Amino acid sequence: MDIETLREIVRSANLRAIKKALKAAGFRACKYDRTLRHASLYDIATAPYEKTPFFSDGKGNKFVGDLCRGVKGFEDHEFIIVQQLSPFKRGREDLSTKKLLVYAKKRPMSAF
Repeated sequence: MDIETLREIVRSANLRAIKKALKAAGFRACKYDRTLRHASLYDIATAPYEKTPFFSDGKGNKFVGDLCRGVKGFEDHEFIIVQQLSPFKRGREDLSTKKLLVYAKKRPMSAF
């Protein structure tokens, strides 16, 4: 997947639509996969990544996605992290993570 495709998926600013689009693209939810659930969130978060801009759902929530490659122990996979951020304190720009989706897919051999 490239960052432009991820940007279009996250632009929907709807968790159900994002999950559906990621599954349709062949990504699996890490928390349900036997192998991928052992991937360290720290290793995923510190791997080289590309980030989408923030997209708002009109209700105060914002969505952002990261495309991570080169994760330690999973170099042949690409990971996607999607965060739903909500206001921490009303009237301020402070945001906290409300939902965190982590999906992964094995990259084709030609992508290495």
